[in-house]
Amino acid sequence: PAESPGDFNQSMMELGATVCLPRNPLCGKCPLSSSCVARKKNWQARIPPPRRSVPKKKILYLCAILRKKDSVLLARRPLTGLLPGLWEFPGGETQNLPQLLRDRLGIRVEEARPAATVRQILSHRELEIRAFHCRGKGTAVRASWYSEIRWVRLQQLPGIGLTAGMAQLASRLFPAGSPEFLSTSGRSPAANPPGTARG
Repeated sequence: PAESPGDFNQSMMELGATVCLPRNPLCGKCPLSSSCVARKKNWQARIPPPRRSVPKKKILYLCAILRKKDSVLLARRPLTGLLPGLWEFPGGETQNLPQLLRDRLGIRVEEARPAATVRQILSHRELEIRAFHCRGKGTAVRASWYSEIRWVRLQQLPGIGLTAGMAQLASRLFPAGSPEFLSTSGRSPAANPPGTARG
């Protein structure tokens, strides 16, 4: 209407939130039921139409568990794009983990053993994360694709901003009550310059 359009819009929104519900609308309490086209044609169950379910895209994500004494190598994702700035065990959407690690970290993997698998459901994607215990060869690890890399002691993992899938993986591989985890407690945090990590 020309007069008080804001009040009218607010009223219609309230009506939709409290009376004209998507399921089981309260038509008997609606002040507009006499002029409602949906009620006259018995369309209440058809409005709104059901959403079409979109099949989730399945993604395989391989990552490496690289250890140095009581520390594990973490990589920070780029500051733009998917999951910006979060930390993860280095890896990616690939069928060739050794090649990806060489491209992104500059290390050669001499051994890779299956460690654990977790699944993460995102809005339109189903992520399967497979982790491998890896042994790399190289004097220095470089962050060519990642924004930062760092050796992190195991007791520091709960305080690191990991992606949800990687947090699941960390809790499975290094549970807080395990002897391996407890043996690292009580030590001072490791200091590593941003962007580099010695192998």
